[in-house]
Amino acid sequence: MHVMSGIDMALWDILGKAAGKPIHKLLGGSFCKDVRAYASMLMPDTAAEVRDAVQHYAEQGFTAIKFGYGPLGNDIRKDVTLATAAKQAAGPEVEVMIDIGHGYSLKMAMQAAKEFEQLGVYWMEEPFPPEAIEDYQRLCDSTSLRIAAGEQDAGRWAFRRLIWDAHLDVIQPDISRVGGLTEAKRVAYMAHEANRVCVPHAFRTGVLVAACLHLIAAIPNSAFLEFSVTESSLRRELLLEPFKVVKGRVAVPVLPGLGVEINPEALKKYVVH
Repeated sequence: MHVMSGIDMALWDILGKAAGKPIHKLLGGSFCKDVRAYASMLMPDTAAEVRDAVQHYAEQGFTAIKFGYGPLGNDIRKDVTLATAAKQAAGPEVEVMIDIGHGYSLKMAMQAAKEFEQLGVYWMEEPFPPEAIEDYQRLCDSTSLRIAAGEQDAGRWAFRRLIWDAHLDVIQPDISRVGGLTEAKRVAYMAHEANRVCVPHAFRTGVLVAACLHLIAAIPNSAFLEFSVTESSLRRELLLEPFKVVKGRVAVPVLPGLGVEINPEALKKYVVH
């Protein structure tokens, strides 16, 4: 599905360039000109590091921050301590999301959800593996905390289960895995029909960020752009003009196709022969 997803994105880019229009116009947009970004990063090991990270990215203009993986998913007390540090540092103006990375049992997730809900965490992401549909359903039905998942899944039929059987609140298709922009739009509108939010997963390259921006601009039910702040040379070097966050938002590309230019030197460096 990764290969088909890449081919689909490339075809949309070709079509956009041929038509002289950005992809979001061809997909039926635009619902927005820029998108609220959340800083996506690995969870540090200590509360002090968490507070420093929140302060750093809030000063850069981010109004939402997601911490994931790292020490999370093994000890609920530690997870709650780290989440508490994040919320205390963030204050009322900055949202905090917590990505467990499949680390919880159902009982652990229910206990953590109570704590996160009281803290005001915006969502808890992927407490279970994607196939744990019954656990997701029981968790989602037991809490008013938003539960998010979907980055591992491919094809709209998998997302039908996540929406209608698992009762997820936030649907997170990865455009490079789900089947490209074509399938991602179908998933997003399926979520829209169920009154759910669609926030695509975008942790890899600037090309994927561009695709996410076009999708978000073409659907009525998104809330955020995932913007990885984890250090990556490929993410930093692949585009001639990397995306910038301005006052917590990222502009939707307006040039034809994906609206980005690949750095030919980076392409030579990372291409697989």
